[in-house]
Order: sequence, then C-alpha cells, then structure tokens
Amino acid sequence: MRRRGSCGGFWRGWGMCELGRLIKLEYGAALLAEFRTGHGFPVFGSNGEVGRHSKCLVEGPGIIVGRKGSVGKVSWSSESFWPIDTTYFVSATKEKLKWLYWILYWLPLERLDTSTGVPGLNRNDVYSLSVFEPSDDEKRMVAQILDTLDTTIRQTEAIIAKLQQVKQGLLHDLLTRGIDANGQLRPPVEQAPHLYKESPLGWVPREWDLSNLGEKTDWFSGGTPSKAHRLWWSGDIPFLTPKDMKRFEIEETIENITMEAAHFGSKLMSAETVFIVVRGMILAHTFPVCISSCPLVFNQDIKAISGRCDISSRFLAHWFVANSSMFLRKVTEATHGTKKLDLQILHTTLIGIPSPEEQTRIVRRIESIDHAISVELARHNQTKSLKSALMDDLLTGRVRVTALLSGETPVPEEPERESE
Repeated sequence: MRRRGSCGGFWRGWGMCELGRLIKLEYGAALLAEFRTGHGFPVFGSNGEVGRHSKCLVEGPGIIVGRKGSVGKVSWSSESFWPIDTTYFVSATKEKLKWLYWILYWLPLERLDTSTGVPGLNRNDVYSLSVFEPSDDEKRMVAQILDTLDTTIRQTEAIIAKLQQVKQGLLHDLLTRGIDANGQLRPPVEQAPHLYKESPLGWVPREWDLSNLGEKTDWFSGGTPSKAHRLWWSGDIPFLTPKDMKRFEIEETIENITMEAAHFGSKLMSAETVFIVVRGMILAHTFPVCISSCPLVFNQDIKAISGRCDISSRFLAHWFVANSSMFLRKVTEATHGTKKLDLQILHTTLIGIPSPEEQTRIVRRIESIDHAISVELARHNQTKSLKSALMDDLLTGRVRVTALLSGETPVPEEPERESE
C-alpha cells in the first residue's frame, strides 16, 4: 500500500480514479502588480491572494494551485478571481469543486516539484495521481464536514487574535493605571487626575512607588556545564537555554542535567524565578521572557531575576513582557554579530511598583486572559488534529462518511490489492 507521503495513500482497484479524469489544470495569466486596480476581484498568486483587480479571469468559485514558487499550495476562492501566471486554476464540474479542493489540499503536491532552480509543478504528474472517488452524495457530505471543521478553526483563530489584542491593551492599562481596592481599573488620568502623580514614567497612580529595576531585584548569571562529563547530561534538573523560551511558559522539550552539574557549571534557581535572554541572535526578533514552575538551571545567555520582598516575580515577568519592545530597541551588536542587552541599561530602567496586594490583583487579571487564550489554543489544536485525521480517513475511503454520521463504528471495507 502506498501512503499519502508518497502521493498515493490508497489501495489500488476498488473506488480508485486518476485525477486527470476529474480535473484539468489551466494556466493563469500574467497581471503585474502595477496594473491591478486594488479593488474588485481577488488576484491569486501561488501562495494565496496577492491583491485585487476590477476584472476577473475565472468565474468563481474555484481552486487555485501554485505552479511556480509555492509549488502545490492550494487556495480556494468563493468568488470570481484572477489567477496569475505562476498558478494553475482547476477546471471541473462545479458540484465536485469543494470535494476536489479538499483532495488537492490533502495531497502532498509539493513533493511533485520537478524543477532544478525555481520550483515548478508539472500538471501531468498531478493527473497521474490516483484518488478514492466516492459517490456524488458522499463527496458533498465529506466536503461539508471538512468545511465545518475549517470554519471552526478560522473562527477560533479569530477569537485567539482578538484575545491577544485585548491582552496587549490590558497589559498597558494595568501597568500604567493599575487596579484599585475595589477591583476596578482606575479611570484614565484625564478623567481622574487626583488619582495620579507626575513621574519620569509619566502619570502613575499616587500609591505607586518608583524605583530602578536593579534596586528592587536580584540578578544571577548562569553557565553551561562541561559537555565532557557525559553523565552530567542524564539527570532530572531542567537546563534552560534561549531556544526553550519562545513562550511565557518554558517549553516541555527542555534538556535535563544532574544536580552535580547544576552546582558545578551553572546555578540552580527556585520556582517562580523570572528569566530573560540578554545575549544571542534571538534578540534580533523578540525579547524572550519566562517564569519557571520548578527549580532549574540556565545558560550564560540568560539572566535570572528574583524580586525582593515588595515586588512579586509574576508581576515582574508580566512587566518585562509589556516592555519587551522598549528593551528590543536597546539591543546592540556584540562580538561576531550576536546581539546583547547592556545590563546597566536594565538595572537603571525605572519601574512603577504597586502595593503587593495590587500586584496580585493585576497578575490575576492578566493571567485570567492568558487562561482564556490557552483554552482557545487547545481547542484550536484539537480541531486541527481532528480535521487532519478525518481528511486521512474520509478522503481515502478508509472510513465511509455514512458510517461516521450514523454514529456506527466504521469498519473499512477490504479493498482489492494489486496483483503481484
């Protein structure tokens, strides 16, 4: 049996059909960017929509397939469109178009690249692929199921994007206006100037203290234990490097070392310690911040920061996140083209410090929206996994859609094997 990874994925014989009997791939037409009107119908390149134009080339809906550049990338247009000359568009029976879209989307067409320099897709290679062809009713039901899942995924992505936007605005408000004793965000200074005082940071709540970051925190340096001691790298103490800090929480794939290595080559820090990257190419794009949920050690490109009695680590971590763009603007070149942050700049940076009770209220508000984002991300990943699994099952005929919709446990029919 040939699997999907080799552009097959099906038993031959039973229910099979070559794509060339179902579709024709037609060439798009050139339409330079300077000649597009910017409004009207979508213009598609090999990687998706690239603009708008007042005229269309193909009556929609339709399927666009990347021919040059993003080879095999499949796009759907629900309206009439203009495919440019780096693409094919699909000519087929309209009733089958959405099912064919999912077939083409699912097939690894990018593996059919036949060029040596610029990637290219030969349509004859596509035509020769064999796919499972169910009845027209089943085609329609398969397309409806996958469309529904795809819509759910896009809606969840929109919710996540909205929550992330809300969080960005909330971070700014919480760290400049704070939350009063009644649990309410203080009104802006324009509405209640008596609640604020002027400071080098601008207007801040009257109750807040101002201090240099270095005066309110303790800083620790890490290191990398010698790789020569192989037994050091088989322990249960997490060893943190910048690549493990792509999110606020630490990645689960972090490497572990022994307690002996932790004390000899680095420094063991307790849970609820804040870590920031101060050196490395990652600083060219982002300012990674994380907070540990367990004791760990860290390498020389990271600084560990612990808040003193009047500043919580979680408040400090969120403050770093909110001010990451400011720190990125202060990144300079180090040796061999790497990036670094000057510790003197970090230590002398001003921070507004609410009371410990208000810090707790602020952190709870921020982490409540973080939880909402995490819930939506989990739902998004779950739906994507379900969609991927159903595509493999339904588009190969391994699971028939009628059995799936009836709630029966589907038993795949035994297909005919190729004769040897």
